[in-house]
Amino acid sequence: MRYAIATLIVAGCTSPSVPTDQIMAQLHGSFDGQDVTVEFDLLSSSTDSPYMLEDGESLIATFQDQSAKMQYTPPLSPDATFAAYTASFVGVPAPNDAFAVAFRRASEGSALESSGTFPPGLVMGGVPATVSRSQSFTITWSPSGYSDELVVRGDESCIDLSIDAETAITGDTGSATFPAGSLDDVSDASSCTASITLSRFEDQAGVLDPAFADASDGHVDSTWSSTATFTSTP
Repeated sequence: MRYAIATLIVAGCTSPSVPTDQIMAQLHGSFDGQDVTVEFDLLSSSTDSPYMLEDGESLIATFQDQSAKMQYTPPLSPDATFAAYTASFVGVPAPNDAFAVAFRRASEGSALESSGTFPPGLVMGGVPATVSRSQSFTITWSPSGYSDELVVRGDESCIDLSIDAETAITGDTGSATFPAGSLDDVSDASSCTASITLSRFEDQAGVLDPAFADASDGHVDSTWSSTATFTSTP
């Protein structure tokens, strides 16, 4: 009996295999025009390998008045160094609306204060119903006049931007014109339904809980995207 009691005491005081101050984190918030996705990435700095949640640990994401337990998302690349956990929410963020993640540990070292904000809203317009790949075309968006990075990309199933799969727009002026030949046809059909997505990216969008390793240099970003659909023709 004395042995059993001693075992229970030791088990109750078990520390996590990796202290919080040896875990690096990244926080990402994105809005695709329909849903909000919050992603939290974890890396063990002592082993330089993805940190997977252990028993008794959880990540809780919040957005507006909603909260959700984050789920592990398998990486697209086998070379991924961080373990990614995500949660999705319904709703449209207000400009500078907040999102947050709490890292809860059963024993010690919880980190509850990681948060970020969304960039100003973004609505794209100006794209005609039909766009000829042999002619120039213009997109517009609002609001404008901010310092955040803007990136436009093609859907890569019907068309792609010949300049690059992702093309940064210089200057947030509210419009951009792409010269004739900017769209590459990547389908077998002479015409197809295509889409382009414009994203506003904020690189320093918040803070990580100071309990994490290198929290002061941690990465928190947010993205707001808007998509336009059109018919692509020769």
